[in-house]
Amino acid sequence: MAATHAEVDRAEARQGQVRAARFPELQVLLTVTTALQGELVDEHGVRSTRSAYDFNLTRDLSAAFGGQLTVIQPLYTFGKLDLRAEAAEHGLYAAKAQVDMTRAEVALEAARLYELNLYARSVLLFLEDVEGIAKKSLEETEALLAAGAAEVTPQDKLRLEAALGLTAVGRHRAEAGIAQTSAGLRAYLGLPTDQPVALADGFLEALPAAPGSLEDLIGMALERRPELMALRHGIEAREKLAEAQEADYFPDLFAVGFVSGAYTPGRDFVTSRYVLDPLGHFLPGLGVGARWTLQWDGAGQRAKEARADVTALEQLFVWAQAGLPAEVERAYRDLVRFRADLAKLAVSLPQAKQWMVRASADYSAGLGPSSEISDAVQAYVALRVAELDAAYGVNVALAELARATGTLGTGDLGLYPGGGAR
Repeated sequence: MAATHAEVDRAEARQGQVRAARFPELQVLLTVTTALQGELVDEHGVRSTRSAYDFNLTRDLSAAFGGQLTVIQPLYTFGKLDLRAEAAEHGLYAAKAQVDMTRAEVALEAARLYELNLYARSVLLFLEDVEGIAKKSLEETEALLAAGAAEVTPQDKLRLEAALGLTAVGRHRAEAGIAQTSAGLRAYLGLPTDQPVALADGFLEALPAAPGSLEDLIGMALERRPELMALRHGIEAREKLAEAQEADYFPDLFAVGFVSGAYTPGRDFVTSRYVLDPLGHFLPGLGVGARWTLQWDGAGQRAKEARADVTALEQLFVWAQAGLPAEVERAYRDLVRFRADLAKLAVSLPQAKQWMVRASADYSAGLGPSSEISDAVQAYVALRVAELDAAYGVNVALAELARATGTLGTGDLGLYPGGGAR
């Protein structure tokens, strides 16, 4: 984010450079050099009676002090400044859109880390519950084996021990996921590495936001995505820059004012209007002029380069207009699918849990085999994990849909984080 804000500062600096070019240009030249002392022989001008090469270092040589101030005010530049000002303005808008792009990318990654952290915490809580059931069944099995019960076999114990091993592996993954996503959240939020991360939500739950129709979402994406804004302004900026480069074939008209002066100790000041002594004078002046800087067809080639950038950005814009609807539809279809999964799991998961409870009760009463418990637990675990997957998928799909429509973090549609749910 800081880097993208620096690009905005860079664009504002380019605007400032164009504004500065409209004001007078000041040139100051100060010199200190050596000169020969000289005296006027009569009132009509300087007359030399000695050669310039015939002098004494100790008697004739002196220091000369000179200076010149030149003020140049642009009058007419054939559009160079106006076009560059428009290019700088569009460049600033493009840079601000890039800030929004980066903000959305950071927000989406933070959302994924947040949901993954909740996912890992929910899995950990769930596996701890399952472990409690499995450990209880294992203790009952070991007790029955020790009592010599005929309905229990060593295979029953092995089956339950294997189930506990799998839950332990799941817990290890969940604990690692919590630590990893917490580290990621600290990085994206700019927090100290030793600061604990406390989430507002205690467990993973699907957000209830209603996205609206697919057609409306695609229309919003084409209107609000910062990528399209950046491309539009980037195209305009490059086109204006190309026109400004072509204007370099024309001169700059300007007004100029200058003051030039020099003083040499031991050298008389010449007042003749026909003779100017470069080492002793004072001369002001005003004028107008034209200035060219031509390098064969360099201006045209620079304009050609800028228009090549225009072509590249235009093609990216065409691709973005085709790709953004596909991005919106992908997130939308994911959302529809995961919500359909949740609706189905809302029916199947209680059935699997009831099966697991009854199988455990039957096994405890000696009315059912341990394989019935392991099958029921396996089905319940699979469905519960599928439910967590679907809830995570819903929330991430909402975040991706919000980013795809240019509303992530703005709260306009209430897609993510769920219209104030968090």
